[in-house]
Amino acid sequence: TMAALIDGFFRAGALVFGGGHVVLPLLQAVTGSTGAVGNADFLAGYGAAQAVPGPLFTFAAYLGTVADWPLHGWLGGLVLLIVIFVPAFLVL
Repeated sequence: TMAALIDGFFRAGALVFGGGHVVLPLLQAVTGSTGAVGNADFLAGYGAAQAVPGPLFTFAAYLGTVADWPLHGWLGGLVLLIVIFVPAFLVL
């Protein structure tokens, strides 16, 4: 599950050119197929992400925090937040 989540978030970060809303179906497919995040938690996090300003990629931090995988809490959120931004930094 850990490798699948990291791979999925890296691919989502690499495939997005433009608005962050394009990444939502990719993230839902990754978290739903691994069973790491339930649908209710995903939608609750998306609603919270819409309520605050900032890039939608930070939604990855929420998903990493609530995901059922070996890295629980803030460490999981930090890892997935970094992973989703890595492709952009590699392009730079």
